[in-house]
Amino acid sequence: MDAFDDCLFDAFTNSDHVVKREHAPNAARAKRARLEPPPFVPPPVPVSTPKSSQNGAETGGAPSMSEDANKAEEKPTGKACKHEIAVPPNFEADDLEGMLNLTHDEREPARKYTFELDPFQKAAVSCIEREESVLVSAHTSAGKTVCAEYAIAVCLRDKQRVIYTSPIKALSNQKYRELYETFGDVGLMTGDYTINVDASCLVMTTEILRSMLYRGSEVMREVKWVIFDEVHYMRDKERGVVWEEVMILLPHSVRYVFLSATVPNAYQFAEWIAQLHRQPCHVVYTEYRPTPLQHYLFGAGSDGFHMVVDENSTFRSAAFDKAATSIRPSSSRQANGKGGGKGSKGGKGGKGDRQAQGPSDIFKLVRTVVSLGMEPLIVFAFGKKAVEGLVGQMASLELTSLDERNMVTQIFQNAVDTLSEDDKLLPQVEQMLPMLQRGIAIHHSGLLPLLKELVEILFQENLVKLLFATETFAMGLNMPAKTVIFADLSKFDGTEFRILSSGEYIQMSGRAGRRGLDARGTVITMISEKSELAKVKEMLRGDADKLSSRFHLSYNMLLNCIRVETADIEHIIAQSFYTFQLQRSLPELEAKQQALAASLSSPEWRVPSEATVAELHSLICAEQVMRAEMRVVVNKPLHALPYLQPGRLARMIGPADDSARAAVNGEEVSWGWGVLVNFKRREWKAKAKTPKGAGKGDSDADNAGAAHEYVVDVMVRCQPGAENALAFGKTPTPAGDAEDAEMHVLSMGLLQVDALSSVKVTMPKDLKAVDGRFAVLKVVREVERRFTDGLPLLHPVEDMRNRDSNLPKQLRKLEGLQARLEEERLTDPEVRDALPLHRRKLLLLEEDKELRRQIKASRAALMREELKGMRRVLRRLGHVTEDGVITNKGRVACEVSTSDELLITELFFAGAFQALQPAQLASILSCLVAEQLSNKGGKSGGKGGKGTAAPNPLTLIASQSMRTPYEQLRELASRVATVVQEAKLPVNVEEYANRFSPALVDLVLEWCGGAKFADLCGMTDAYEGTIIRTMHRLEELLRQLIDAAKVVGNEDLQTKCEEARRLLVRDVVFAQSLYT
Repeated sequence: MDAFDDCLFDAFTNSDHVVKREHAPNAARAKRARLEPPPFVPPPVPVSTPKSSQNGAETGGAPSMSEDANKAEEKPTGKACKHEIAVPPNFEADDLEGMLNLTHDEREPARKYTFELDPFQKAAVSCIEREESVLVSAHTSAGKTVCAEYAIAVCLRDKQRVIYTSPIKALSNQKYRELYETFGDVGLMTGDYTINVDASCLVMTTEILRSMLYRGSEVMREVKWVIFDEVHYMRDKERGVVWEEVMILLPHSVRYVFLSATVPNAYQFAEWIAQLHRQPCHVVYTEYRPTPLQHYLFGAGSDGFHMVVDENSTFRSAAFDKAATSIRPSSSRQANGKGGGKGSKGGKGGKGDRQAQGPSDIFKLVRTVVSLGMEPLIVFAFGKKAVEGLVGQMASLELTSLDERNMVTQIFQNAVDTLSEDDKLLPQVEQMLPMLQRGIAIHHSGLLPLLKELVEILFQENLVKLLFATETFAMGLNMPAKTVIFADLSKFDGTEFRILSSGEYIQMSGRAGRRGLDARGTVITMISEKSELAKVKEMLRGDADKLSSRFHLSYNMLLNCIRVETADIEHIIAQSFYTFQLQRSLPELEAKQQALAASLSSPEWRVPSEATVAELHSLICAEQVMRAEMRVVVNKPLHALPYLQPGRLARMIGPADDSARAAVNGEEVSWGWGVLVNFKRREWKAKAKTPKGAGKGDSDADNAGAAHEYVVDVMVRCQPGAENALAFGKTPTPAGDAEDAEMHVLSMGLLQVDALSSVKVTMPKDLKAVDGRFAVLKVVREVERRFTDGLPLLHPVEDMRNRDSNLPKQLRKLEGLQARLEEERLTDPEVRDALPLHRRKLLLLEEDKELRRQIKASRAALMREELKGMRRVLRRLGHVTEDGVITNKGRVACEVSTSDELLITELFFAGAFQALQPAQLASILSCLVAEQLSNKGGKSGGKGGKGTAAPNPLTLIASQSMRTPYEQLRELASRVATVVQEAKLPVNVEEYANRFSPALVDLVLEWCGGAKFADLCGMTDAYEGTIIRTMHRLEELLRQLIDAAKVVGNEDLQTKCEEARRLLVRDVVFAQSLYT
């Protein structure tokens, strides 16, 4: 590894990094105020404050001290921060100058610091002293916690109460520990733990705060401040709505501190808060990083890595290109990180192969970084199995001294002393210590919670030098490292595999660089020939993700609004950030639509003989659609494979996706005639998408398969620069008949073969040589010159003997369309010349149609139809009366938020729980909280699934006594889904019933019967942490059912649920947190 790029060592220099103190650059519309900091804490701060705008009230939104917060602005550099104020409609400030300059009464500061605060921290502190809400938007590890701590200190000084809310329980536990050590008067409420609920500062999850608001908790009357940590978590698809709901329900008297990563639309969020709670909301925004970052790319198989973004956030195109060209093909190197089997779990897969092939790329990279003194480092990978596979390759690394090893051992022993003797023998526990003693650890959701917390503590104490972690480690937990490595950039987001967004990359890479310890942080990203380099470049150069609403209705929300007189569902919808963003986008949409309509009416878009041109366009599209349908039939492997000999000429069209778009706009991508080189069958994954028209019936009896399963290598004509395009993972551009065309071999799907010719040419032996490819190009041109009427084609029926019954009919339709296209009026040169203009006009008309649809949706009553359907469902299921009065069923559903409230209530009132013993009750309830288990082998569905058709759910239940209750659960689930379907709401009855997995039924039954946790691990392939997480959700559901039973006075069920909870809560599954 001695061939590193020179710029690499810039990251490892020991020279001090000098940060100039600057202020935000001027903007034409902004008023700036610069104040000299007085010698006490907290001082006023150099800020840049926008002018007051009077037009906000006219649009119905919050008028602001910024005329247009959504316009792109210059970002402040150095330590400077940007300060803006959003104010509610018709706001009249008594002390406008004080708001702008952040002046406040001089009194003893609530908290003093031994270091000078950064400008953004000073600004936030001044806002808090003024008792005005503030959104602090800054990078990870910039020091946002100082702002939260000061708000807590102010409350303690002024004898007020404050709530600190976070998105996840682990973060709440960690924050409780930090704040308790700092202030003492701190309590914790997460559901799992309830500690000192009378404390002045309460740390809790957002779900707990939501429950308190709906219940009308007395605590809320005493709360002055609420601190929302990681407020950008509002973007979460599933749980982001809870944050929005809480913000709407909180009283106007409360003041807020919002802590967020950098978001481009921070001011828009502040405008919403100002309008929602009729109070000013400051925005303190900074791009300043206390420890600047340098970003590198490491090409797979290469001997060095290259700085592509420097510490001034300047992108280096030349270095990016150099890194891209340094990638070595996988055929000449060991596949990076793919042969680890179960990794640290003791799997055998690939170990001998790795030794034979030499160290993997990740091992060489980690070893080099460690040798340069760049630890501690975090290696991010996506997926638990990927993390364990990587750590399994580090067996030869020893990163700790003898004293550190002894310290790790002592801390480990102290932590596991809380476990029983049996639990200490769990494989995860036994395998963790040797790894930790070497200074290496893993962190993912499959670990035992106790081990995860232990790893976090050791990492904070710098006893873990090398940490392999998943994305969750980057959220909230303040644990920076000196170096961050991305072993991969592809993640599964629940729907598809995709590359990280810029915002996700910024969040995770922000873990690099420790304030006060490192002159700069280093981020290294590994890329291979499989990386989509264009998207990698976009990720590196992109901005943070916007803060967007994930608001959606739920039955629990609707029922709580009916039950609580002070809450109204229409009001919640109208006051949501979702509605605010939609309404704010309306003027922009209208202006865009009006401009587009004006443009379309101008003379430049007048198409001559438009009716005839439109007919021509329609016929061309119809012909292309027909040919695409025919290719599925004609290119069936059974008939096509015998004719795919090397040297045969084939007419190729664009990729399937491009062809689908071409069917809409009539512009099909054509590669012309190429020369076949080879073909091969793909290795399809279980969830591979099948092209339209290529269904199960296309798989032939002789196992030849369907056309979409095959790839052909074909030499086609490309425009100059094709080699560079291929090097960057891009598809070259077809050259057509251009004289400077180049011949290159590309891999295309069999469905891209538009026609096969009876002509075959002789292929040179060396297709990599330029001379050989040029010789093929000359031969192809000569063949085309000789056949002036077109090359002879293989007829699908007469030559290829395709006997598909639909083929003759399709051929007749195609001939009819082609005959119509040859009519004289459609071949008129004037008509043909007008076709491109007509196509561009159609695209604009489609855009105009979409804009009109969005405008109509923005003006309409939001979610009206969905709300109407949900109310119909609640009436039919008996949760509310015809008059809209909540019933006992509805009151029970109000108590359930952990699982499906409709199904739980049906089970509750159908008597499904009455005949069950406590252990059986917990067992059947596990179906309502069990997630799709991801196992150590990388498949889904535990031992039952092999990536093929899902097994009968009943076969997953070994206990005969639990099959009847599960059948009853599915029957009631189908009934609920049918009612929802009849209310014209989107639901698939079978999919809804299948959501309730019996994967943990037997495990929970055995656990409640006294089984050891090790026995449970032997019953499933699921990770230990996954099992425990599901058990915790089950315990939370039991607590909610206890409350529900109290509501309706069902003492028998209450007692049964309490006993089930007692059987469930024990040993390692509910081990005490190390933070509490």
